[in-house]
Amino acid sequence: MQDVLKSALETLTEHREDYETGVKKQHQLWNHVVTDEQPLLLSCSHDMELPAFDFEEIHSDPDKMFANGLRDMYGSGLGRMGGVPSIRANMGCGIFPTMFGVKQAVFPDKMPWVVTHLSLDEARELTKDDIELSADFRKGLSLMEDFAERIAGSGCRVFPMDVQGPFDIAHLVLGDEIFYAMYDDPAVVHHTLDLSVHAIVMGLEECLRRIPGSDSCVCHYNALAMPRSLGGVKLSEDTPTLLAKEHIEEFVMPYSRKVLEHFGGGYVHYCGDNAHLYQAVLAEPLAYGLNFGNPERHDLELVLDDLSARGKVYYGGIPKDEQEDLASYFTRYLQAGKREGSGHLLLQYSCSEADRSAVSDAWQKACETVWS
Repeated sequence: MQDVLKSALETLTEHREDYETGVKKQHQLWNHVVTDEQPLLLSCSHDMELPAFDFEEIHSDPDKMFANGLRDMYGSGLGRMGGVPSIRANMGCGIFPTMFGVKQAVFPDKMPWVVTHLSLDEARELTKDDIELSADFRKGLSLMEDFAERIAGSGCRVFPMDVQGPFDIAHLVLGDEIFYAMYDDPAVVHHTLDLSVHAIVMGLEECLRRIPGSDSCVCHYNALAMPRSLGGVKLSEDTPTLLAKEHIEEFVMPYSRKVLEHFGGGYVHYCGDNAHLYQAVLAEPLAYGLNFGNPERHDLELVLDDLSARGKVYYGGIPKDEQEDLASYFTRYLQAGKREGSGHLLLQYSCSEADRSAVSDAWQKACETVWS
């Protein structure tokens, strides 16, 4: 296995200048620099026989976790059109909640998941002094340091462990009891949310210390490169898609804003859809970008128009109509994300390695059409 991984990393390293160019192009887009060098976050499937391991195996073996991450980076590295290959300590979305003392279980066929929760009374008694880096969190930090050393000089990056938003973390800590408590005991929900903000700041600061170059750039999900001058953090707001407008206003955005204020901004992700959450993110000045887990549930031309009007970026995939040719598809969404000479779209797209040249040609044709 080690010989195969070494060969893959050597191939990635051959293209490190492309990744640095990708960082530059992405930063220009985030900062609304007028340029026709629009990046495409392209990933390619390939025939390289790299090992793959299940979630239980990677949790107990750093070499196997690195192998899985390297396999993903290899596909991203083949794209070479603006995406930046990156890897993380893949500890699950419950890794920050473990700072409250709740436990995650590990499974072979799915990501780790929180299986214990605090009662409302237990949460009520917690103070900031009780929030501490768990053994699992420290393990993740050690893995980040290990991975940073392994990929040094390759142009690839390390990105933070999975950071949920404050309400997501509070939900994982309290379980579904949080939905009743918003009505019956809102004080304990607000208290848990305050502690969640504290946990995010503490944990993410530790992550950033382990990421080389995080003072200028923070990468995410094997493609994205966000300037630290815009904060660089990601917040997942999945649970808030279940909430009403008044609950989003009271329990979600004020606490997410505290995190964004601390770091100077970031971008928001959520799966599903919720019109009230969407409007709240649009209205948040420190949310510089938006990513959907279910882009098929949104009108992306309308979304791009909304975001570009507010100087925000859409990052992620967009479903393609099977009847639409590739250049037309690219042109349609590049045009929707263009405003006052700058772009607001960081599009993720996947193809086979054999089709990369055709995709590159279609992208260049679309860019010439939009930016001419």
